[in-house]
Amino acid sequence: LHAIDLSKTGILAPRPAFLQRLAADHGDGLDILVDGCQSRFGPNQVKAYLRQTSGIVLTGSKFYTGPPFSGAVLLPADRPGPDREKLPHGLSGYSARADWANSPPAVKKPANVGLILRWTAALAEMKSFKDIPVGETTRILERFATRIRNAIATNPRLILFGTPPPERDAHDQWDLVQTIFVFGVRDPLSPGRLLDQATLRRVQQWLYRDLSGHFPDRVAARICRIGQPVQLSAGPLAALRIAAGARIVSGEPSHVLARGETHIDREIADLDDVMAKLELILGNLPRLLLEHAPP
Repeated sequence: LHAIDLSKTGILAPRPAFLQRLAADHGDGLDILVDGCQSRFGPNQVKAYLRQTSGIVLTGSKFYTGPPFSGAVLLPADRPGPDREKLPHGLSGYSARADWANSPPAVKKPANVGLILRWTAALAEMKSFKDIPVGETTRILERFATRIRNAIATNPRLILFGTPPPERDAHDQWDLVQTIFVFGVRDPLSPGRLLDQATLRRVQQWLYRDLSGHFPDRVAARICRIGQPVQLSAGPLAALRIAAGARIVSGEPSHVLARGETHIDREIADLDDVMAKLELILGNLPRLLLEHAPP
């Protein structure tokens, strides 16, 4: 069974309590692998998953903002991993002995230096996040979440989709806070409809570009990076995403001299600029679509 915690739209399924029942009912007859690549949970949930599943897939990127392709699999100590003498076909071709707790002799390459360097950077981000007290982490994430909800709710062009906060049987308090926000965009030419994925992709591309040559507004030049648009159904329903990352809590290098609420205020200001530039694009969408028609 492939479980997910969380999807790119913030969905947790099946719930940990249900996984626990399945594990109790089926024992070794069922392998449960948790896709936890968003890594939006704390050590208590990791321990719970390792007690009741066959393993967890993690990354040091996404929430923790480490380098891409810093992946790992956590396996319970009492459950065997791959056969040390013979890995599954093809796995030894891109594995290194240093990748495994018990180096399989079938793997010839001693180490993947790139992976080690990526994880060194990712672990530094994880440590910075962990060094913030849990109560403070929760407060900051809740403040950011409230700002996002209010910004979407007060913009008549946007509609927030109701992603439920994650339900956990073990938690670290902060990982109960919603950190992924999914919202649709009303079509300015037909407000009863939402923009489709192809148009949202173009809106996202304009957010990533300097538009000061088109508009005198200050935010036109800002480079605003948000989540790629996602398809939400087999039909035309699609959405954009804004997600909170660990650096909202722990800061980033340019915040090293910041004190108190300073770096959080900067993150909030950046969010406000994202929403202002999005409004600028949507208010001029017919013009932009006409001037930048696809070939």
